[in-house]
Amino acid sequence: MDERYVAFDVETPNAQNRRMSAIGVCVIEQGQIVQELDTLVDPETHFDPFNVALTGITPEMERGQPTFAALWQLLEPMLRGSILVAHNAPFDLRVLASCLHDYHIDWQPEAAYLCTCQMGKRAYPYLPNHKLNTLCDHLQLSLDHHKAGSDSRACALLLLNYLEKGLRPRDILTPEAFENALATDMALGCSTNSVLHLLAIAHEAKVPMDLETINKMSARVPNFCHLAPAGPTHIEDLYAAGGVPAVMNQLAQLGLLHTGLPTVTGRTIGENIAGAANRDPDAIRPTDRPYSPTGGIAVLWGNIAQNGGVVKRSAVAPEMLVHEGPARVFDGEEGAIAAIYAGEIKPGDVVVIRYEGPKGGPGMREMLNPTSALAGMGLDKSVALITDGRFSGASRGASIGHVSPEAAVGGEIALVQEGDRIFIDIPAGRLELLVSAEELERRRAQWKAPAPKVTEGWLARYARLVSSANTGAVLE
Repeated sequence: MDERYVAFDVETPNAQNRRMSAIGVCVIEQGQIVQELDTLVDPETHFDPFNVALTGITPEMERGQPTFAALWQLLEPMLRGSILVAHNAPFDLRVLASCLHDYHIDWQPEAAYLCTCQMGKRAYPYLPNHKLNTLCDHLQLSLDHHKAGSDSRACALLLLNYLEKGLRPRDILTPEAFENALATDMALGCSTNSVLHLLAIAHEAKVPMDLETINKMSARVPNFCHLAPAGPTHIEDLYAAGGVPAVMNQLAQLGLLHTGLPTVTGRTIGENIAGAANRDPDAIRPTDRPYSPTGGIAVLWGNIAQNGGVVKRSAVAPEMLVHEGPARVFDGEEGAIAAIYAGEIKPGDVVVIRYEGPKGGPGMREMLNPTSALAGMGLDKSVALITDGRFSGASRGASIGHVSPEAAVGGEIALVQEGDRIFIDIPAGRLELLVSAEELERRRAQWKAPAPKVTEGWLARYARLVSSANTGAVLE
């Protein structure tokens, strides 16, 4: 139990659930409760009779109690760097988020959260329900329900019970679970950002994953959906058609899903998607007529992307799947956008935007503006874009991002010069700068790393510590 957890519970004064009238916190380290907090909180708002009856907290009791803002300096060190845990966690997290917003506090959790209600469904599926009092009665845990301190301690004890039973996040985040995530992502048409997210999550879960793994999955999984901007359907159309469960059910029919895996719902993948049906074959193509036999993402390699680059293949026009053209080089997105709107980019060009990677950005800005500019100028079906930055899910066209190594560390994208020919073959997974190895070495000898864009603060630390995009841009 190396992780640090913070179990918390909040009570609210009224039906709006934007403020808390009490909070209980239990800090867990090395499998032990090491710190507790139980306090009333002046919500600085009205009380509803229902909430008073439920919690026993009256406006009179709140006189002289600290506000959330005053309490935050005590709460923040307890919550920082911890996995947050609550029973029916979405409720408590929403209240916390609302308080942070209302009091203009810029903070967000550094890690994922756990819900002891959902974990209880997995650990004790035979119980009639998985309310906090039901679980505590079953395990003979003391509980003074709807008292924040008691509820948070009960939540902490439930978590310790689950951990002792062996149910941990990594029991769910298995290699097979990541394969399921990749398969579903490919079938949906996905976003290039999902590559970064899944690589980073896999790193944290200690599950081996790399771009080659992703490419192999893409080669096996058909693309069932063309959601905007790849096609005319939208996310609400997907939902009406049966949603993600319907897509997963089709994958299961093809033997492309591990259906026996546990989930946080307390049921297996197969149980969760049982009965899910495709109600609109135009929104979700059936298994016998997918948009393509391969998934929505492709990974490209070549001398300009020795560690890979990523493209949303499902959003690329057929005529741009194979392309060769002259490089138009920009050391940042602003210059590229200006050139596009000035009419300086012509059909056939390959726009190269560099020094936008994890270190160079720093932070890897999304290149939605340049891709939108190309589309607005009618160039999205005739101009390719290559960058060490990333893209939005709304990007379309032959937009190849995450090029690694990035320019800021001397990756080959830093050596591209105006007018160089670049060859792109998405079906073959190739991205080549048509310049000799000898010439690239000559350019490398002359290349000098630019000065960092940010030299102090957290962004500067991030730039020093962040890894490459092909490893999920995690901190080393």
